[in-house]
Amino acid sequence: MSNPLDRALMALLAETSSGMSTLLLALHANPKIANVTQGMDVTKYQSPVTEEDHGYTFESYVETETHDGKQFYWLLDIKRRPDGWVVERRIDKQFDGGAQSMQDFDEFSCVDFDELANKHADLMNEFVKSADSFDFSQ
Repeated sequence: MSNPLDRALMALLAETSSGMSTLLLALHANPKIANVTQGMDVTKYQSPVTEEDHGYTFESYVETETHDGKQFYWLLDIKRRPDGWVVERRIDKQFDGGAQSMQDFDEFSCVDFDELANKHADLMNEFVKSADSFDFSQ
């Protein structure tokens, strides 16, 4: 028998992947962009505070390179921590010494999954729409 929470989690991850694909297509259509790729990763980590607390992160990203060689990354992380859920979003630019955040979005955190699921579409829409007005000359 299927667990409704299992299905809801998989649906949320599929919606995230779909939103990031929409972002990729929007960036690909931008004449300033030479290359664009998409990827994701799921990781388990141990809390630095206690050895028993584990969390998980679903990392999704779209990488771009402009015709003049600048690299920008749209990064979206959904984290499951022992105390709840966190969604982090940002746009980074690659420099010789590493990456620097060019635009941060409000972090969203909640205790239960239903709240995350209810807010997810708004968070994704805001993130995807950021490509429409992003200044690649930075």
